[in-house]
Amino acid sequence: MKKMFLHTIKFSSFLLFVFVAYGQNPLSISELKTNGTSGFPQRNAKVLIDDQHLRVSIVNDSNYLAVQAIIWKDNDNQLGKNSVGQISGDYSTLLVSTENGNKRNPDVDRSYSVNPLPHLSGLYYSTYSGKRKFIKTLADGTKVTYEAEATSPLKSDSKGRGNIEYVVVEEGQRIRIDTMLIPLAELNKKVADNLRVCYFVSSSSPALKFNSCGYQSKKDYFDQDILARYYQKIALENAPSTELNKLLP
Repeated sequence: MKKMFLHTIKFSSFLLFVFVAYGQNPLSISELKTNGTSGFPQRNAKVLIDDQHLRVSIVNDSNYLAVQAIIWKDNDNQLGKNSVGQISGDYSTLLVSTENGNKRNPDVDRSYSVNPLPHLSGLYYSTYSGKRKFIKTLADGTKVTYEAEATSPLKSDSKGRGNIEYVVVEEGQRIRIDTMLIPLAELNKKVADNLRVCYFVSSSSPALKFNSCGYQSKKDYFDQDILARYYQKIALENAPSTELNKLLP
């Protein structure tokens, strides 16, 4: 009886080992390109950009908009300092304009961010406030008034979800993948509507910044610096056989 019990334990342990090993079997780069990860329906998605640095894919069904970004050369999630001396980590932002044209709608258009600050994890959003006047005090005490684009404080009450993960592919690379899921109702949109978007990614270590819409700057820039005229227009089409509500449970 004792021998049979020990044999059963060994056999069960073997099955557990096989199951764990299979569950941890990494994707290849080719599989990652074809299928995405974490249940994202890559085959049904539109690709906003696909180059050696960044791929951004976007897809929607009747209830949700989902975005997945692969940052091919970001293999490190360490914190660092940005160009203005602030402690910063890996984050990404989907900038949204709900109307055609080159402008955003104050108090309507949102920006959704994943891990926007080192101490904020998950999906947050801010609402575009339009141009506002600010007063800056110079080193000599002089006060200067200027106009700049403004947004509301970050909020965490979205019904959506978002995360940043690092996956190790079978070729041995560690690759960063950002995924967000946003209810269409929060964008005041439905299937057959148009939407204008730009996806921005930032990494502190290594120091990287990319965007999906072709915006370039001769100096360092942040997501809010990207002008609305660069945003990419997409049609919200109900992708077949998707279960976006199951993304990022």
